[in-house]
Amino acid sequence: MSRAHGLTAILPCNDLDASEAFYARLGFTRSDGDDGYRMLADGRGGELHLNAAVEGWLVPGRNPFGLYLYTEDVDALAARMGGRAEDKPWGMYEFAVSDLTRRSCASGGRAGCAPASRPTQDCVSGGVERRA
Repeated sequence: MSRAHGLTAILPCNDLDASEAFYARLGFTRSDGDDGYRMLADGRGGELHLNAAVEGWLVPGRNPFGLYLYTEDVDALAARMGGRAEDKPWGMYEFAVSDLTRRSCASGGRAGCAPASRPTQDCVSGGVERRA
């Protein structure tokens, strides 16, 4: 893929196969790479690279990394991940999940994705910006 400008997160992982399977549930498939370095893309401009972490370096529950995925259909993604999106006080409609290293992965989209009548509850991943 050729492009003029972009930014891609490179995430260390303890188990590349399991991490690749987790991110596949978020819509990412392998576009390139090898056994030690996976290049994933969602076909809509999202890219993520996974590399093998040095043993003992990445401790689940003490992972400082996080991701936020903007999407048009937060509810569908939340349902696929076993969560439910909700309006947040900071003006987003979102849900969040954690990957195998407990790296926070949240997802969101544009305002107006959620019906106004949607009940709120604690949930697991996603987001949509609410604008006045």
